[in-house]
Amino acid sequence: MRFRAATILVVLAIAAAAVLAAVTAGPASATPSMNSTCTMCHTGAASGAVTATPSTSTPAGGAAYTVAISIGLTASGRTGYHVATTDAGGSATNWIAVSGGPGSQTSWTANMTAPAAAGTYYYKVWSAKGKDDSTGQAKYATYSITVPPPSASTAVLSGLSPTSGPVGTTVIITGAGLGTSGAVAVGGITAATSAWSATSITCTVPAGLTVGAKNVVVTPAGGAASNALAFSVDALPASDSTAPTTTVAAGPVAGAWCNDVVTVTLAAADSGGSGVAVIVYRVDGAAPVTVNASSVDVAVGAPQTASAVGGPRAVDGPHTVDYYATDVAGNKESMQSLTVNIDTCGPATRAPRPAKAKQGRTVALKYEIRDTTPNAGTAEVAITVRNGRGKIVKRLQVGPRAVNTSLTAAFRCTLRPGTYRFSVRATDAAGNPQANIASQRLTVR
Repeated sequence: MRFRAATILVVLAIAAAAVLAAVTAGPASATPSMNSTCTMCHTGAASGAVTATPSTSTPAGGAAYTVAISIGLTASGRTGYHVATTDAGGSATNWIAVSGGPGSQTSWTANMTAPAAAGTYYYKVWSAKGKDDSTGQAKYATYSITVPPPSASTAVLSGLSPTSGPVGTTVIITGAGLGTSGAVAVGGITAATSAWSATSITCTVPAGLTVGAKNVVVTPAGGAASNALAFSVDALPASDSTAPTTTVAAGPVAGAWCNDVVTVTLAAADSGGSGVAVIVYRVDGAAPVTVNASSVDVAVGAPQTASAVGGPRAVDGPHTVDYYATDVAGNKESMQSLTVNIDTCGPATRAPRPAKAKQGRTVALKYEIRDTTPNAGTAEVAITVRNGRGKIVKRLQVGPRAVNTSLTAAFRCTLRPGTYRFSVRATDAAGNPQANIASQRLTVR
């Protein structure tokens, strides 16, 4: 008897503790693979009906829901329930870690969690009376849930500013749920955007529209199309004969050297009234790029081939950006050019020979700065002098000095007699620090 009771406890523990993921399945109709376990623990004639009613039949993926369970058996002796899932054919059943009992009650509320993935899922709820009451036997009820796919986000448009204007007009769209990217259509034609946030989008009324009312619609990336707002396309000014003007709104100062890929922002304005239609640019003589907007960010110095391990590295040397703008009336700006200088290699310092000096006299420290082409021709130099214990006893902020030539730093020596070392550090005009630190002996007598 003790052996049989122990066996029953082990089997119940296994059934309650097994945790298996739910699977999309067909109708639950077959006998479960563990029915022999239930039969062993629960014998006797069946009585009553078993019901299992979920609180919702369409829970969201991963959402919690409950199942109202009624065992429909006489409330005497031990009662309980287990929940199982079935496969598509209903021929296999896996117990999951949801169970109740033992007790003398006839109903429970099971706490369940819907699977994360969309689909239809089928479950069996097995109810039973304990073996000490021979009137009970394992019986089951079935239920199913359907997890819907995640709903696509929908943008809600609330306003346009302005609500009318000719082709080329900059329009600010306000609303909610706009995301961070996507597509804007004006009258069914895709409009270029220059700024995008969850509540505001800046776009340009595209060419190709006729005069009259056209709808504005936003479709966020991965989402559904928004409601439509009316925009009226006005006729172009008849007297626009002035070409637009493009300026460098952001980027390096003329003549400056940079040590990485540079972003240049080109911004065009049209005083004639028809509005900017496009900006056209090319970098280092490559194929022209046409942008249907009044501003554009241009990457300068980026490698044309795949980057090596460790990330992309800018291409050294001068780079030329050619650009112009055209307005909606067809007026074309003269080609303009911008030169960007890039140097990614740091200089190297060299102290060719030791220095000697008498206390109270002028000491001359000989050194060189070597820098490969291309370079700005100068580097910022700093020299430090240390005593034998490594303590800095003298600092010289030499300032910018020419590279690839012999140089001298002179100062009146107030150091005590002894042996010192001086170090030369340099940073080139592009901001690259030196690859090494030159060091040499200084003897003071």
